[in-house]
Amino acid sequence: MVNLPTSIETYLQEAGFSATEMLLLKRLLEGETLTLRELAAKTGKSTGVLDQATKKLIDRKIVTKESINDTSKYAISSLETIQKWMESDMKQRHAVLDRKKQDFEAFISTVQHETGRPEMEYFEGLAGIQQAFTKLLEKDEREWLHFIPATMKEEDDPLLEFRVGLFRERRKKKTFMRVISPDIPLGRRYQSRDIFEYRGTRLVQPEDFPVSFEQFIVGDTVACIDLVEQKASFIRYPDLADSQRKIFEMLWCKAGEECSDEECQLQSEVSAPQTPGMETKVFSGVREFFLSRKSIVTLALLGVASALMTWGLYVNNQSLNFQRMQDKVVAIARTAALEIDVGDLNQLKKESDYKKPEWRKVVAKLKNIKDINSDIVYVYIFRKVENDPIQMEFVADASSMNPYANFDEDPSNDVDANGDGIVDPEGADYLQWPGQEYPEPPDAAYKSFEGLSASDFYEDQWGKVVSGYAPILNAKGNVAAVLAVDIKALRLDELTSQTFMPFYIFLGLFILFTLVRLAAFHRSLCKEILRIAKERNILVTCGICAAAAAVMTLLLYNNFSSLNTQRVRDQVKAIAATAAQEFDTKDLNAIQNIEDINKPEWAKLVNQLLSVRERNPDIRFVYILRPTKDPKIFTFVSDADSMDPYAQIDLNQDGIIDEADSLNPPGDPYDVSEIPGVTLGMKGPSVDEEPFTDQWGTFISGFAPIKDGKGNTVAVLGVDRIADDVQELTFRTFKPIQYFLGIFLFLVVFRFAIFNQSLSQWILELSWLKRMFKIHP
Repeated sequence: MVNLPTSIETYLQEAGFSATEMLLLKRLLEGETLTLRELAAKTGKSTGVLDQATKKLIDRKIVTKESINDTSKYAISSLETIQKWMESDMKQRHAVLDRKKQDFEAFISTVQHETGRPEMEYFEGLAGIQQAFTKLLEKDEREWLHFIPATMKEEDDPLLEFRVGLFRERRKKKTFMRVISPDIPLGRRYQSRDIFEYRGTRLVQPEDFPVSFEQFIVGDTVACIDLVEQKASFIRYPDLADSQRKIFEMLWCKAGEECSDEECQLQSEVSAPQTPGMETKVFSGVREFFLSRKSIVTLALLGVASALMTWGLYVNNQSLNFQRMQDKVVAIARTAALEIDVGDLNQLKKESDYKKPEWRKVVAKLKNIKDINSDIVYVYIFRKVENDPIQMEFVADASSMNPYANFDEDPSNDVDANGDGIVDPEGADYLQWPGQEYPEPPDAAYKSFEGLSASDFYEDQWGKVVSGYAPILNAKGNVAAVLAVDIKALRLDELTSQTFMPFYIFLGLFILFTLVRLAAFHRSLCKEILRIAKERNILVTCGICAAAAAVMTLLLYNNFSSLNTQRVRDQVKAIAATAAQEFDTKDLNAIQNIEDINKPEWAKLVNQLLSVRERNPDIRFVYILRPTKDPKIFTFVSDADSMDPYAQIDLNQDGIIDEADSLNPPGDPYDVSEIPGVTLGMKGPSVDEEPFTDQWGTFISGFAPIKDGKGNTVAVLGVDRIADDVQELTFRTFKPIQYFLGIFLFLVVFRFAIFNQSLSQWILELSWLKRMFKIHP
């Protein structure tokens, strides 16, 4: 059997020869003429299979069939025949390849022709329009050009919510949109929201507006959106897109700049995608941020921080106002204690002593103290039970002129002791008589026998109050009784609400500011804003933190200063109002000029003033002024330091005796034109709204009228406290805030220094400072 080369076998297989046909060829190429049976014997194939194979070879004119002795035998026609068949087959193959080539070239030609034709796509319904916008986003173009006829308000747009999401996706992809709209009210309204929508809009005259529906030009696509018909279509046609883009740029140029048609035409040919301005980036970033989930977390954190800060400030204000109330009740108590005659108290031992004139005298003084201090709810005197020093008993009470008024059958004499409009004889309006048991007094009541004291809030049958106590001393200096002054606990809430109102306003403005500018906490927006700072970003950040801390510190400091100023004002007013009741107008009338300093009334007045000041060590000056015919001029009657008006005394202890140490003999004039509190003090207790300055220094002063038996004001008692005490109190109360702010700033700097390598390098190299001051090594 003749073996064919592999390449020949491969070629024959590609030409369609079966394995049986190639086997036949190999046998017949040996040159023999064989019958089917002989071929079957040599090849191992059945005669039926060989018969089919020989017929195919005969059709190809490679094998011939001969009849020899009436027997059919098969042989190769000739080698030339095989060669001719091969050449014929090769020609056919080349013809097929040529036809394929021609077909492919025709196909390519058709495709190139089709690319120049518009491709249309249609969408219907709101869902279809949303799909159209989604496909526009998929094009990932950096700029959209948009014609909008502005036929409805944005809130009336059926795709309002979808457009919000579209805006967020555009901004995320940094796809800026330029818009042309007709110059009509709705168009101007649309333009006004540009900075929040990451777009820029220019208005053209309505007659110049080219379409009656929305049109977008995005890449090679012109999208037409008809919300009225709820239809949309895409035309993908580069030539049309270029043409519409030029029309847009022409109108854009004319609407924004004073250019000729030729200049606008030139600009439309060379225009490039525009970028949004910083304002648009910032405000659209704000909007995008608040539409994101991050804003919920951020606002929640800010809300918690604001709540904690508000609560802390509220508690601090409560503490300051509570101290203010304590200062006031103690000041009233220690001043009023001087007015009480221990001899009168010694006459009030048992219940029936309420009928004695000493009872009426003491109760009248207590009532007068209560009346001139409107915040006071109770004024009373108590002492230790003689045989049981652990127990306390009432001596007198401001509301108990008739201790049984609330128990008799005459409603006309009922006493509403706490002023709440309800008479409760067994509760808050339970009146006292001499010797009545004082049940469960607070701890501060016991401490008051050792000196001045003030209670925390406590509650008994008379209500919840804060009390100030001052001992009443007998001639030997021993404590005979204690005078108590109570203020309702509700007064703290009133004071706190008043003083905290600026913080309510501040917090409201802060929240508003947060809603407008909070995007500074958004990372991507920060990057856009601070990108312009480049190497100065750390300085900008620290500067913002420092400015915020400084503003907050200033606000807090001013608030504390205001609270402490009011605290001092309440104190001097209460002292003046209470002490003014001690003075006898007959003594004042006896002192008119410098010659009267030798009279006993002078010494009595000076000692009384000294006693007021000694009981109130925070007070610097205590004095009495008398009005003259000139309302701007008062004259001095007496002064706590002027027992000898000619003495050389260093009043302010500065080591120098000068004008600030001048004493005040009776009759010396005093200009009060810039101190309105003095004039107001003629009518009732008053206090300066602001500190005032005279030759003795800068003070906060309280004034109260001294009246004669007929109720006429004959003089004014003045009580001065140095204004610098307010600053000292403020520093004292502000110290925790200073610690907090110091730690806060330290942590801010520490955070940036540790977690920001560029900051550390910047601090070490001082490169920015070197550039600023042009310092060269």
